[in-house]
Amino acid sequence: MKFYENKWEKIDSLEQKGLPKSALEVVNEILVQAKTDKNSEQVIKSFIFRLKYKNTNEENAFESLCHELDSATKEAIFPDNAIMHTMLADMYWWYYQNNRYKFRNRSNTINFDNMDMQTWTLDDLVAEIIKNYTLSLSNIEGLKKIKVKDYQELVEFGSKADNLRPTLYDFLAHKAIDFYSNTEIALTKPADNFELKEDFYFTEAQTFISQDISSSDTLSLHFQAQQLLQDLLKFRLEDDKNIDALIDVDLKRLKFVYAHSVNNNKEALYLKALKKLEEDYKTKSFSAEISLAIAQYHNNLSGKYNPLEKETDKYKFYKKTAHEICNSVIEKFPKTNAAEHCKQLIISIENHNLSFNIESTVIPGSKFSAKVTYRNTKEIFIRAAKIDRANYEKLGEKYYSDDFYDKIKKNATKIYQLSHKLPDDKDFNQHSVEVILNELPVGFYVLFISNNEKFTYKKAMASYKAFTVSNLSYIKQQLYDGSYRFVILNRTTGMPIENVSCQSWYSKYNYSKRKYVKRLGKSYVTDKNGSFIVNSQKSKGSESWNFDFKLADDFLTTASSSYIYYQSHEKHSTIHTTFFTDRAIYRPGQTIYFKGISIRSDGETNKIETKHNLTVTLKDVNYQKVSDLELTTNEYGTFSGSFNIPLGLLNGNFVLESYNGSKYISVEEYKRPKFEVEILPFKGNYLLNDEVEIEGKAVSFSGAALSDANVKYRVVRTPQWSGWWNWNFNSAPVEIKNGEITTNDSGHFKLKFKALPDLSYPESEYLSFSYQIITDVTDINGETQSTSKSMNVGYRALKVSLPLSGLINKNDEKYDDKVLKSVEISTYNLNYEYVSAKGEIKIFKLKDTPDVIRSRYWTRPDKHLYSKEEWYKAFPGNIFDNESESLQLEKEKQVFMIAFDTKEQKKLDFSIVKGFETGRYVAEINSIDAFGNKVSNKHFFNVFTDKGKKMPFNVISLFSTVKTYCEPGEDAEFLIGSSYKNVTVLYEIEHKGEIVSSEYLKISKEQKLIKIPVKEKHRGNFSVHFIFIKNNRYYNQNAVVHV
Repeated sequence: MKFYENKWEKIDSLEQKGLPKSALEVVNEILVQAKTDKNSEQVIKSFIFRLKYKNTNEENAFESLCHELDSATKEAIFPDNAIMHTMLADMYWWYYQNNRYKFRNRSNTINFDNMDMQTWTLDDLVAEIIKNYTLSLSNIEGLKKIKVKDYQELVEFGSKADNLRPTLYDFLAHKAIDFYSNTEIALTKPADNFELKEDFYFTEAQTFISQDISSSDTLSLHFQAQQLLQDLLKFRLEDDKNIDALIDVDLKRLKFVYAHSVNNNKEALYLKALKKLEEDYKTKSFSAEISLAIAQYHNNLSGKYNPLEKETDKYKFYKKTAHEICNSVIEKFPKTNAAEHCKQLIISIENHNLSFNIESTVIPGSKFSAKVTYRNTKEIFIRAAKIDRANYEKLGEKYYSDDFYDKIKKNATKIYQLSHKLPDDKDFNQHSVEVILNELPVGFYVLFISNNEKFTYKKAMASYKAFTVSNLSYIKQQLYDGSYRFVILNRTTGMPIENVSCQSWYSKYNYSKRKYVKRLGKSYVTDKNGSFIVNSQKSKGSESWNFDFKLADDFLTTASSSYIYYQSHEKHSTIHTTFFTDRAIYRPGQTIYFKGISIRSDGETNKIETKHNLTVTLKDVNYQKVSDLELTTNEYGTFSGSFNIPLGLLNGNFVLESYNGSKYISVEEYKRPKFEVEILPFKGNYLLNDEVEIEGKAVSFSGAALSDANVKYRVVRTPQWSGWWNWNFNSAPVEIKNGEITTNDSGHFKLKFKALPDLSYPESEYLSFSYQIITDVTDINGETQSTSKSMNVGYRALKVSLPLSGLINKNDEKYDDKVLKSVEISTYNLNYEYVSAKGEIKIFKLKDTPDVIRSRYWTRPDKHLYSKEEWYKAFPGNIFDNESESLQLEKEKQVFMIAFDTKEQKKLDFSIVKGFETGRYVAEINSIDAFGNKVSNKHFFNVFTDKGKKMPFNVISLFSTVKTYCEPGEDAEFLIGSSYKNVTVLYEIEHKGEIVSSEYLKISKEQKLIKIPVKEKHRGNFSVHFIFIKNNRYYNQNAVVHV
């Protein structure tokens, strides 16, 4: 043994000197001697080091070493071959992970060198990995008798302590299970693929090992893992001297099942199993691993908590629970590995987070707000500082990250500083608040927010954003010829501003200075309408233009660049050719018969192109010419021809083309289908947890029933929501059942499945699940045809709806006659099939908001630093929480009620709505499904009149297309309005891409009916635009008039 010790010491010395080639030579000496001595441990160790050194110095060394180890493994004897099989499987798995991108799209091949790994597919690699892990455990009883410490030199590399893997069987079995638990491995699944769905997989060890786990899907990695876990647990239960190893494998078993189970109740079952296991071994220090798993369970599920969704409140304190468990583990078992992991988890749970959102431009002299998002932060400090914009941009070119932060903090002049104590629920979750910020004069600023009063970047949390304080705003419109029109408006009032100077500029890269240099362009001044035109350039360059606006001390720059190129709209006629073929798919050797038509168009008119010469070419999948034809269109602009598809070409998409048209066709070796499969219409009503029966049939195209055909089916579940209710969880499809059946003498088949819900979603009448039934039918000749159909099942078996929504004009007589006098009540099951139902409809007038509510630019916060009164005092009309949402409006009074029975009458007269006061309303429809469950729906709508000036309800921008289908001589009509005082609306008409009319309208807490005379020249339609800016918000309404 002295020989080996000396050699390994020499290898260590050479490695430290950076001499891997010399170290490899010594390794080879050891390998030769070890083979002579039949010292398997040294042989295996030599292979490990040969891999280490050869892989860094030789091309394709890894592949050759795998081949070498494979050969050596076949010659080795037990137990060495068991270890070597695991080594080989590990090497193949490493190769798979690092080369998957090369093999992902590789198809299975034949007649290739099977010994060359570089020719394998991913399936080949997976097959070899599974084979070697299986072979490593081919003599389980023998492995159980061998102590792992006998191979200490080998298994110490990354292995766990001897007490967790006491035998070679433990060591190799755990390695195999680790691979079987990998979710990346995708094997082709049979119809009856093995699934972990029964509760017993979560039972205690003694119960679990007594279960008869069987499956026809014997290739399933999950199935193999369960069988191996059963045997390993049984082996550990027989050894009462090593409880740690027992706990370790049982914990691995529960984690494996939890990760891969399709059981709807797996979260509760897993937690219950962990707590039982923890209780059974609470006096053992290794039970800390169980407690750690419980803490991780809670921490992982805490991610489902959304403070804006009450349905997720159950997860609110999961992080806190995990934190408490970790502290308990550290206190009880401080020297365990679990305690170290708990310390890391505590650091993660206690991790601080701080960020904020602010409007990029705010109004001078007015308070403004920022949304602060935080976690584990008790107090924030806010600093508003002024900085020269040019200096800020110059620093940004030179410095990055924390250096840039330090520079702008040093160069910025502090204007004011605030601090706020933040609401703390002690739940370790992320929360958000809005803060009120003080007024600022015009200028360029940086807002700093930190949890440290000194705003240090490296030792505390700090966030910053630059913003502009300006009363200037702009509208940018690209015109018909590529020019741009800018309109400068007052950010508060929306009034156009005259005499605003504008400087255009662009950045061009200077190669000698190795940076972008600012180049100035033309200067402009706004006219009395606040506008100016930037003419397009006929010479195309790479410049992207920006614009700086200035009025006295007020300054604003455009938020985005503009490419200003001339766009010609001169009429140019072009010929377009359309091809038609006798079929879409052909076999090699068949003839393609085609026809075509050539049409000349100038963009407005089209005419057939007669006597037009063209060349039609057939090209193969590699876009190489197969053949071509010279053709001429006839007096109808059409032509025809044919091509024969040669044999011996690659199959795929071929193309027929001329210089002005093309058509793709498919060339494949296909067989005409001889039968078809159909899933018959669903019968009956179902609720979740009911057993559903699905019937289908397979019939040949001759009409004969397809009897004794094999039917493989799968049922895949996906959640879905309806009505105004919604849920924010991700919704991945889950396969809940599969199986195999046979068609009867009439070609029919029936399958059944239980409509199991996903219990992770809260029960609601607005939640249902789509069950997609996928069938593959194979006849006695081996032909397979497939079909699928989805069935929806929910907690209710009925949906009710009413087409009352949007704006209803009291004075629209056509609407009254066509719609309101005959409103159809829709009552249907979840598969949209009519179902008769009884119920009642109540309509309520809603209380309007007391003032106009201005929206925020970000999602609403879940916490508040101020009362509603304090907020409205600082920001009159700014939304505080979600008070402007229709669901939050209180009911003022009931104005109508009617009973319905759709079996007797599906349509009801709702013309009474025309007599309602103007305002906001909700129609509530209530019914009962076939199982006695209450079903409801809500429809919000607004009633207005186009007569008079009074606004129907408080709203910033009211817009209705009163009349948009017109003949010349008629008037198009639009209703615009606002509950704001003194609104200036830019009103424009666009025809054929050009703005033909532009003017300003004044509205003040009123509505106006706009009438536009439609003339003969307007045929082909025209558009109208209504744009205004008010209180730092942009509002835009567009419509098309059809003439």
